[in-house]
Amino acid sequence: MVNKLRSLRRKEGLTLREAVKELNEKTDLLISPDTLAKYERGVREPKLAVWQKLADFYNVSILYIQGISPYKSASDVRSNQQINDKRFDVMHYFQEQLGPETYENDADLQELENALFEEDHQLNTESMRYANYDDLLAYSNLARILFSPAFFADTNNKYNDKVKKQCIKMLKINSKESASITDGIQYSNNIVLLKDLFKVILDAQDGDKEAIKIKNSIRKELDKRDSF
Repeated sequence: MVNKLRSLRRKEGLTLREAVKELNEKTDLLISPDTLAKYERGVREPKLAVWQKLADFYNVSILYIQGISPYKSASDVRSNQQINDKRFDVMHYFQEQLGPETYENDADLQELENALFEEDHQLNTESMRYANYDDLLAYSNLARILFSPAFFADTNNKYNDKVKKQCIKMLKINSKESASITDGIQYSNNIVLLKDLFKVILDAQDGDKEAIKIKNSIRKELDKRDSF
């Protein structure tokens, strides 16, 4: 999967130096031309927060700029779905006018119908992808609040080692994996893990001793890196 950073920059007519200068001025993102070049080549992976600033700068979605989706935004997907729905209406009109038998025996019309169904399937996939990614971003943003030192307090439930390992594993995941997800299953898995993390934090708030232990392990990981 190749990201679109370089193509977007070139489309704007910007050199690496010009791009990082404008990025700093417009998004407060401070990186060097060499770092941006590495991002463009895929040699280095930006954190999720950096991806967001890059996407905002070029006025596209993270999914598009990462090369995951061919559509620049969720609204682009919806617009194309509306267009495709109108095309289906035209096909149905032809079917009514020609009659089912004539319509089904017309090779050109059948080929066009198949293309519309294929496009419809792709658009539905992209729509679900954007919806899942929005959920993941929402949970990630909430996680930033839940895992902040100010939110930690004292804590009633039992947490087995598996849950503890899942929580810590989620925090150890590089933002590359968190931000560059390519299918709905992985989106769902990350969302479930984040929900598990929230439950740990909330139970820790209520005084659960095991949850507090897990919370403290999570905090140690947060001290090592900005996972979200």
